Amino acid sequence: MFFSRRKLISMILPGAVAAGSLPAFAGSSARGASTQSVTFAPRATKVANTLADGGSVVIDCYGDSTMWGSLPGESSKQDIKNSPASLLQALHLIYPNQVKVNNKAIPGTTIRNLISGHDGGPGPYEGRILKSEAVLVYCNHCLNDCNSLQSDEQQYKADLIAFIDITRKYNKIPVLVTPSIISPVIDGKDFMMRRMPAFIQAMRDVAQLMNVDLVDNYHYSYKTSRMIPASMINGDGVHLNTESYQNAGWNMAIPLLISNSLTNPYDIAGLSTSVYRDTVVQSRGVWKKTESRFGSVLTGDSIDTPQTILFPVVLENPTDNTELIIGGFRGEAGGKARFTYFGDKEDARFCGDLDYSMDVGVTYDEVFKPTSCKLAAGLHIIGVEASTSTGGKNFNFSGVQLIPK
Repeated sequence: MFFSRRKLISMILPGAVAAGSLPAFAGSSARGASTQSVTFAPRATKVANTLADGGSVVIDCYGDSTMWGSLPGESSKQDIKNSPASLLQALHLIYPNQVKVNNKAIPGTTIRNLISGHDGGPGPYEGRILKSEAVLVYCNHCLNDCNSLQSDEQQYKADLIAFIDITRKYNKIPVLVTPSIISPVIDGKDFMMRRMPAFIQAMRDVAQLMNVDLVDNYHYSYKTSRMIPASMINGDGVHLNTESYQNAGWNMAIPLLISNSLTNPYDIAGLSTSVYRDTVVQSRGVWKKTESRFGSVLTGDSIDTPQTILFPVVLENPTDNTELIIGGFRGEAGGKARFTYFGDKEDARFCGDLDYSMDVGVTYDEVFKPTSCKLAAGLHIIGVEASTSTGGKNFNFSGVQLIPK
């Protein structure tokens, strides 16, 4: 059954459509939008292709204290590994020097404050976005909206639609971001928690209605809470610890990196139709190997300068009962390498050594287990780094796979 955009909006905003016109959101272009324009509105894939083609991109991030990066219990202080900074880190690993990210979040504010200009920023949102060089605009406003009697989920939907319409009016692409899980610790967040589910669902509904990319950080953090208690994800009930800010920001790269997802044990993701990056310059080759469960392998030979292979992948569940392993081959010319996690060889969440050597012959369907693997649900950039200092000779990478612990 086909519904016009006017009909759909009237269904989610009862009483909002009257006298034959769409609701007159402040500064919004909603009146002029059509079902066709929504259906074919540009999404983050357009920006992903710009990056893949070598282009440069500017991103603006709006939101509340959980986007700005307030420290738990010290909300006026900012975590340097806040979500926009972590978004930049992830994108820089795959598309170095192509992305600029602006953190424009303001603690204690709502999306209605942003649109009207009553959030302490430089005027109404429309004026800000008009002057912005950004092509992609993230928004995670939700927590203060659901914690305020100024808004219910229907008004919140209207405000989200206004944000989307204003953003698109100036040829920019909006991305909505749900908040991470909250918990009743220290000063208690019971009232907010009772209202929050309806607001999260409202954001999901609007993203689907308006054909907007959604980064569902609530989904990923809720899944992660079976491995890491919610009270350790958010130190004061709302504001995240450093690792959780990183996870939330890395997840914001999902619409741009469009990575393969792993859900169940034995799911695999190889090089085929994947976004990855390598800095291999010595004897680089990509080979078809039918003996390998992954089908192909990227290889190189070590030199004094470290060479890396970086591979994004999304885990739908945390690794509380699984491990993430790397595939490759072993042979007489094999050397040694180190696992990397977002480019870091020493991060305890995922680390260890790879030994590609064997005394005689070659085996093309080998797997390598990390020493440590404690990964949240969401985006991860897994890699290997090799140089003569790690053991020299050949190193390689075929893909990643989940296995039971």
